[in-house]
Amino acid sequence: MTMSLLTSSSSSTSSNPSRESAMHRALQLVDILDALCSQLCDSPRTLSALARTCTLFALPALRALWRDALGVRQYEELMPAWAREHLKLVRGPSPAHLWALANHYSSSLSRLSPPPWALASKQRTLPASPPPDAQPADWARFNFYAALVRTLNADPQTRRYAFRLPNTHILRVLTLCGRNPVFPRLASFNMFIEDDRGLGCLPSFLSRELSRLELHTGHQVTLRAYSAFLSRLGKLVPSLRAFKATGPLSTEPELQYALLAAVATLPRLGTLAVEGVPMADFFHLLAPSAVHTLTLDLSWFYLPNVEDTPALTPCILPNLRALHFTCPSAAYALRVLAYLSLPALSSLALTVQEQHTPAPSFALLLSLLPHAAPAVRTLSLALSALNLSHQPPDAFLPLSALGELEELTLSLPEKGTPLPFDGLCLGDAQLAHLASAWPRLRRLAVAPRHGGVPERRTQLTLRGLDALARSCALLEEIEVHVDLTLLAVPHRVDKPVPNMRMRRLRLGKDSLVDEGASGVLRSMWPLAWLEADEGRMTDGLVRFCRAHNAGL
Repeated sequence: MTMSLLTSSSSSTSSNPSRESAMHRALQLVDILDALCSQLCDSPRTLSALARTCTLFALPALRALWRDALGVRQYEELMPAWAREHLKLVRGPSPAHLWALANHYSSSLSRLSPPPWALASKQRTLPASPPPDAQPADWARFNFYAALVRTLNADPQTRRYAFRLPNTHILRVLTLCGRNPVFPRLASFNMFIEDDRGLGCLPSFLSRELSRLELHTGHQVTLRAYSAFLSRLGKLVPSLRAFKATGPLSTEPELQYALLAAVATLPRLGTLAVEGVPMADFFHLLAPSAVHTLTLDLSWFYLPNVEDTPALTPCILPNLRALHFTCPSAAYALRVLAYLSLPALSSLALTVQEQHTPAPSFALLLSLLPHAAPAVRTLSLALSALNLSHQPPDAFLPLSALGELEELTLSLPEKGTPLPFDGLCLGDAQLAHLASAWPRLRRLAVAPRHGGVPERRTQLTLRGLDALARSCALLEEIEVHVDLTLLAVPHRVDKPVPNMRMRRLRLGKDSLVDEGASGVLRSMWPLAWLEADEGRMTDGLVRFCRAHNAGL
């Protein structure tokens, strides 16, 4: 999306009345034009050309063109000349940072007076007010387009390369436009804040319509400034529905108290995402709030001794319906879930990053899930390759207590694992026992899509699939590693029960197939479409799926 396309759309808009009168009456309705332009968001050139077609298309096309903004750099060409000059001083690596590095390796620079890094820092100082000759009309072009923006997101590389993309300086310049909030119709805001000065600019960007806010803070943000900002959050964004806060201060109890106090002042807040080890009263203070979806991420924290973490206060979270919990070890997951009662929880996503969990702790964790959240309908467990492959075959049997379960996913963590996946430890007998306890099961995914080639044969066969077909009449989708070659053994599947709801069966890359298995699968699930990941090691599997699907 080039700036020439974005900023020149309204200047050349046609105002020919004869063209407007010749248009169909339906195309003169704003709602229809907005719906039409919203389908073209992926084609900025088309929207730019459409905005120049006639006055009726101009505003709907511009709204779609400027609705979602990636970063704040693209507004630089809309600023007055004097504002752009100030931004030139802060572009690129910080001169103060470069001089500090030079001084670290060269003691001779420290003899200069005044110090070079002091001069460089002074050059980067931005004005607190516009220059005397500034006019309100200088920001007219920016204000027009800023009123169209609904989503403002930081550049994906901002957090990693903060010294190259100083959001703080750009935000401070934009506050000089004379309008508060700067983006009056902003509904979603996601930004990385480097220091307290950037945090002080945020109130000028939080509109009354804001419903989603994500703040990622750097190491220069102080606890006092962050807590003061959170104390005003309820007044600044009363309609906030989703809030995410990350940064190095997340583990500070004082900040967690300020965060939960802010949550209590937001009656519409339903989604909360935080990172860091929760303090003792975290869940107790969260319980009265309206939050129904909680994301707790501890992926960046190393907890060698779980006993050193705060002991949580036992509490009941009656409003929580979805929990996404990422923790470094099963021991800490046990420490948290043992103190929580989640009677209304319907969706649980648990990620355990520990490479190998002792069998007793692993079994205790899975047996604790039905007690903490008995009404779970969607369960997603992201476990390491060792925990999926080398736990005892009966390790997953405690999940049979989840009688309301509709979706189950067993996968590897998204960030990968240094050890290869060696096949799922679940066998036919265990799957049959679990299937008999899940009559409402609709989706089963137990085939991790990445990992190494297993050294041992998969334990699931057609007998396990037959147990699923007989016990789970509502099944619609399965992803599994299965051995389909055992057709002539005494335990051959006979008289399978057809299931007309089944639509998709994806065979994992470790599956073994036989041509005769196609008929057995078709008798169990007549309408099921077979899929397999294409790759160098799965040519035979892909051919089997194509031949099966050709007969549907």
